[in-house]
Amino acid sequence: MPLIDKFSILLDKLKNLPGGFRNGGGKTVSSSGKNEIPVGRAYWMRWLITVGLIVLSALLLTVISLYYAADNMGGDIFASYFYNPLIFIMNYLPVLLMMLTFTFLTRRAWIGYLLTALPVYGLALGNYFKITLRDDPLLMSDLGLLSEAGDMAGKYSVSFSGGMIGFALLLLLNAAVLAFLGKGRTRRIWAGFLGAALFGAAGCGFSSALIINPDAYAAVVNSSGDYSPLDAAELYQSKGVVYPFINSIGAAFPHKPDGYSVAAAEEILGRYETEDIPEDKKVNIIGIQLEAFNDFSKFESIDFVKDPYDIYKGILEESYSGRLITNIFAGGTVDTERCFLTGYVEYGSLDRETPTYVRYLNDQGYYCWGAHPGYSWFYDRNTVNANMGFEKYMFYEDRYEAKQFRGEGEIAQDAGFLPDIYNVYRDFLKNHGDDYTFSFNVTYQNHGPYYDFMLGSTEEYVSKEYSDASYAIANNYFTGIRNTSVQLRNLINNLENDSEPVVLVFFGDHNPWMGDDKSVYNEFGINLDTSTEEGYLNTYETDYVIWANTAAKEKLGNDFVGKGPDVGSNFLMNVLFEQLGWGGNDYMKFTDTVMKVSPLMAKNSYYLTEDGLVGSLPEKDAAKMNEYRIVQYYEKYDAAVHALRTFGYEPPSPKKTAVRWVDYGGLTLKQMEEQQRLLEEQALQQEAEQEDETEEESGDEQQAEQESQGEESPAQAPRHEGQASGDRGGAEHTAKPEPASHEGGTSPAPEPAPVPETPAGGGSEGTHAEEPSPEDESGTVV
Repeated sequence: MPLIDKFSILLDKLKNLPGGFRNGGGKTVSSSGKNEIPVGRAYWMRWLITVGLIVLSALLLTVISLYYAADNMGGDIFASYFYNPLIFIMNYLPVLLMMLTFTFLTRRAWIGYLLTALPVYGLALGNYFKITLRDDPLLMSDLGLLSEAGDMAGKYSVSFSGGMIGFALLLLLNAAVLAFLGKGRTRRIWAGFLGAALFGAAGCGFSSALIINPDAYAAVVNSSGDYSPLDAAELYQSKGVVYPFINSIGAAFPHKPDGYSVAAAEEILGRYETEDIPEDKKVNIIGIQLEAFNDFSKFESIDFVKDPYDIYKGILEESYSGRLITNIFAGGTVDTERCFLTGYVEYGSLDRETPTYVRYLNDQGYYCWGAHPGYSWFYDRNTVNANMGFEKYMFYEDRYEAKQFRGEGEIAQDAGFLPDIYNVYRDFLKNHGDDYTFSFNVTYQNHGPYYDFMLGSTEEYVSKEYSDASYAIANNYFTGIRNTSVQLRNLINNLENDSEPVVLVFFGDHNPWMGDDKSVYNEFGINLDTSTEEGYLNTYETDYVIWANTAAKEKLGNDFVGKGPDVGSNFLMNVLFEQLGWGGNDYMKFTDTVMKVSPLMAKNSYYLTEDGLVGSLPEKDAAKMNEYRIVQYYEKYDAAVHALRTFGYEPPSPKKTAVRWVDYGGLTLKQMEEQQRLLEEQALQQEAEQEDETEEESGDEQQAEQESQGEESPAQAPRHEGQASGDRGGAEHTAKPEPASHEGGTSPAPEPAPVPETPAGGGSEGTHAEEPSPEDESGTVV
């Protein structure tokens, strides 16, 4: 019989299998009318074919995802997935179990396949583009920033190759095959739900035990050696894409360090005492995080025809500066700023009020504010900054949308943004010169990507010996850096002329994006091989600079000139406090001891010691680093009561007043003291009012008795006005200093939050707390 006829008969039989099952007869009837296959065999044959197709479909989908996981690293990494079968299995099984779950849930194999293929293929391409453009892998936490990702994607040149389109068509063809041949399905709907539950539970259990578990994940190592374990992106790629992506779920859930307990953390912190900042050492502080700012003149391989860093080098000569080692490359700006402000390496979501250095300064009487010309929702800054203790933060929507702040780009450039920082600072001093302020600001100018053609305003800083694209990208970047340096010099000149002491600290958040696959770095001859110490530092280091005006130098007795240590971004505040001569709180004093072991504690657990960059430490030093993890976890998750003690405040005892303390709520120490004073006055006034009412009632009784005896009653004393229950008794309601509106057409300067008359916990500025409520005689809050 010809092969084509055999194939026709097979298709004829497959087409009729569902009909035989639905008819419920003992035989399945073919188109020829002959009884050929018993119903039981038909049912299991359909399932056998369907399951086989699902297994093969999951295999195809996994191979495609692994192809794009390794595409920008070369074929050796792709081949290594199969040389290390455990890595392949860890990527394959989640795909298979997910596909089976959806197949049983929908009772259609092709639908279950598409519900799996679409997100997995999207994950593979999303990870590929993110690593290609920003050298940053796709994590589960990125899914919460989809709107931001869409906005940023429009700024990059993203194009789908023929291979990507071809694979997409192949996956659709596979769905059609499943729709035609994958006829296996459960007889009852409840059986489908039961199957989905079983496979779903198996997938969750497998992922929890072997993928999300940090110890199990760390034990799976790609033995190829064709990647750098120091590079977060390459380490991620060495394990595929589905496997490490699911592992990133664990980052959303706090993992307690070895030996963690509240008692252990408090014992560690109990070795140190929080110090108040002496009045004779208080100065104003302005912090600026510069987008993608780094000094490329240190690379001798670059042929500059004109130095874009001439002004910047002049600033360095009159400053205290050093190398800042970040956790990120070409993206992830928020990581550096939050490590700096919190002192943590792993800061988490910061979705609650958290002990930070901002709060320490706030409770030392500093008014803490800041600005960023971008949108408030980006990286959820509006909420997180309030949780970190900022009393006011200005964004595009409420200030920098104004035309006078906008330069060539849609977002305010440094020519408008940096002068505005100074203007707001001056407004504060003008109206509240006896108070001090901490300002932390994040710029946007120099954000990548950079155009691969010369803009009209672009100057030539590197010669045309490089490719046209690299020539344009580099010159566009260096033109922006030069403009930022001009604005920094103008800001420093203005601050120097001020009589009030001020210290300026600024630093780059990460190295810039320089072309797809780091093309410009490659042409510049810059080593970014993170398996070497030189390449690691070239990849992750930027500069930090601490400058002080004459008034601050005289007040602090420090010239603020010299070479500072190499530090991770979470230790930069330690360096600043050391230059200011401040002791800091107990957490900072503890981290000072950690810095002596290693001033770098990267997210990938590499350390910087006298022996250079190392992946492990001696037992004693490793124990110190574990203490750091214990204290960091405690500060983030268990330190609600500790936070009050750290910042010098103890909740009042209910016995002292007629009110109960309800919530810390982010109030500053001054605000809490003022609020408590008002509440105590209120309680006293209520007691006085009750005494007056008692006297009045007694007087009425006496008057009635006298009238009954025909005697004239004495004059009645007037009641106190404004003393009704719950009134504050006319006490003056004080507030923190309030900067005046900035003149010259700009929007108002930030207003410090006053003590709220009716506080509502967790307000938009993060400074309100729920007001303690009066108690009735039974002690119940009313």
